[in-house]
Amino acid sequence: MPAVTIGLWCVAAFLLIGALGVGVGRRSFATPLIYGLSLAVSLVALVLGLGVLLRSAQPSTVILPLGLPGTGAHFRLDALSAFFLFVVNLGAASASLYALGYGRSEPSPLRVLPYYGPFLAGMTLVVLAADAYTFLFAWEFMSLASWALVVSHHRDPANIRAGYIYLVMAGFGTLCLLLAFGLLAGTTGAYAFDAMRASPLPPVIAVFAALLTLVGAGSKAGIVPLHVWLPVAHPAAPSHVSALLSGVMTKVGVYGFVRILFDLIGDQSPWSGLVALSVGGITAVLGVLYALMQHDLKRLLAYHTVENIGIIFIGLGLGLAFRARHGAPGGPRSRHAADRGCVSDRMRFDLRPAATQRLRVRVDDLPGHPGQSAASAMGSEIGGAGGRRAARARGGARRGLFRQGVRRRLPRPSAYARGRGGEGGRPLFARGDVRPCRALRARRHPARFRH
Repeated sequence: MPAVTIGLWCVAAFLLIGALGVGVGRRSFATPLIYGLSLAVSLVALVLGLGVLLRSAQPSTVILPLGLPGTGAHFRLDALSAFFLFVVNLGAASASLYALGYGRSEPSPLRVLPYYGPFLAGMTLVVLAADAYTFLFAWEFMSLASWALVVSHHRDPANIRAGYIYLVMAGFGTLCLLLAFGLLAGTTGAYAFDAMRASPLPPVIAVFAALLTLVGAGSKAGIVPLHVWLPVAHPAAPSHVSALLSGVMTKVGVYGFVRILFDLIGDQSPWSGLVALSVGGITAVLGVLYALMQHDLKRLLAYHTVENIGIIFIGLGLGLAFRARHGAPGGPRSRHAADRGCVSDRMRFDLRPAATQRLRVRVDDLPGHPGQSAASAMGSEIGGAGGRRAARARGGARRGLFRQGVRRRLPRPSAYARGRGGEGGRPLFARGDVRPCRALRARRHPARFRH
């Protein structure tokens, strides 16, 4: 069986899991069943992508009698698709594993379980698509499924606003990609990727197609100023969905950019690389600056995503420039995309205590001031101080939050729990000798209360 056929069976399995979530969503066993099956299918797709990469196998293709009449639905699994198939399903498997425990606290599982499988199916189908119609269909299907997960807690007006912003930005990005594919197809109307590769483009058409792709795929990836949906969608979505939105779906946007510019358009002017490099630099800098001003932890992680997407686009811009100058790819930072997706998922899964208790986690409330550690970590990253120090600082921020627990804004514990013991082991103020506040101060500063 061709490798791409196995990938399509994984997509079909994800869709069946979504249908199963509709039927058994109200049952007590629905959460472990849905997320357990999603974990199993994700592992199969992960092993598939890794196997294609390690074996350096030839691209496998399949055409199904679906989609546009006379064209069909084209699917292809090559080295680029296999790498992003591995990245997507690594994040999906991690999120599904985490959701086995996190999903038990979900108040409305029927609003989450039916859309989780289709969301994974949409992301997997995007990296397998090999024609413009199938690609855009999978792209929009992924956007709609993720929108349903963002507004799952619809009783909060802020979540409805977040879903509206996300839907508008997703539609705008799809429109730009539609125009870009129209330019690539030209007057022949050949929407298969193989036909687009074989037909060279005039330089002006190639520039316009590259700009439309930068806007369309960049809006999904989260480049500035098209990142506005990311900071509002993060707090609205459940924690495991937030991890998928940031650690996985943004990388699907990177895949769309790489697929079109590096594969379909081909040779370009070095100025295309300069534009991508400039956009990536601005995105990285503004992502750090916005992150330093955040007090909500989920918004901080959202801007952390924006910063890392900027770094990836810096590498992509350099790759385009080197390719146009020397005819070599120049390294599009794929390894950073994979590493960043793993780290991003881990940081968002650590938000379980806050998400379970429906708290708005503020950096200022964290024990040991981890917000300062996170800020210094991001500052050292953009200043070039080295990745190890940044990683240690981010690790300290996570340990300070999730080993010591989230401190709520509640009144201080009752004073009797800290009073000094008197006769019979009772606190002093319990016997009426000293007021509670004076007893606490006397214990903390005994030299001030000696008579």
